[in-house]
Amino acid sequence: MDSPTVLCIDDRPQVLELRKATLEAQGYCVKIASSGFTGMKMLEETSVAAVLLEYRHEGMDVEAVAYQIKQRFPNPPDHPTFGVRRDAGANPVAGG
Repeated sequence: MDSPTVLCIDDRPQVLELRKATLEAQGYCVKIASSGFTGMKMLEETSVAAVLLEYRHEGMDVEAVAYQIKQRFPNPPDHPTFGVRRDAGANPVAGG
């Protein structure tokens, strides 16, 4: 059975690498993108179980990415989107 894939989007490379290492240690396959635009392109090519991204992003924040996911991928499998605020630490904000 294949591991679920999580797409992590953040403009900070060190945060992406930390999230990737943490999720892979839990058995997930992890894809990373440095922007919402890049993440959306990756979603067109890769099926993922969830998207985890920084809440505030240049260009596309969590709400914009969640909106685009719902518009482009309206049929199952759903892509739950979770945003993490930089100033809120571990308090996630569900985006969709």
